[in-house]
Amino acid sequence: SALRAYAFDGHGPAALLERLNGFQLGLGRGGMATVALVSVDPAAGEACYATAGHPPALLMGPDGDVTWLRDANGVPLGVVDDPCYTEVSSAIEPGSTLVLYTDGLVETRGEHLDEGFARLERAVLDGPAELDALCDAVLEHTLADPDVDDDVTLVVLRTTSAREPRVELSI
Repeated sequence: SALRAYAFDGHGPAALLERLNGFQLGLGRGGMATVALVSVDPAAGEACYATAGHPPALLMGPDGDVTWLRDANGVPLGVVDDPCYTEVSSAIEPGSTLVLYTDGLVETRGEHLDEGFARLERAVLDGPAELDALCDAVLEHTLADPDVDDDVTLVVLRTTSAREPRVELSI
């Protein structure tokens, strides 16, 4: 609810993370949370993003080129009083696929995290075009242990057309 309220005020991803960090600290419960925020403007062909300790989003262009959105790293929410979050913009062409996920999808105890990222990238590159089927394929080929104790969330967004700037979303 805090995120929604701050977003309605028109703040970008980095400013939203700063406000969410203050909210988290104001709860007085301790703890931390990782977050990735992406604002997509299909008409402008731009994705603006910022992260707070969260794994990077994967962006696959319509030609199959993959980019990991790693340039906006910040500390998790609740770790420091006055964090500085960076906001970065990236081009997102019509027909691009943006993949956001929680760490439970790519992390496996005793395995280097890069192996989970590689599984995710292969699953997206080799997956079917239809979004729901792509989500199923990503889960099947990326999740090393289906009985993982960690949370697993997957959000896939695809921009569709330069003439009709809109997005398709599958969760």
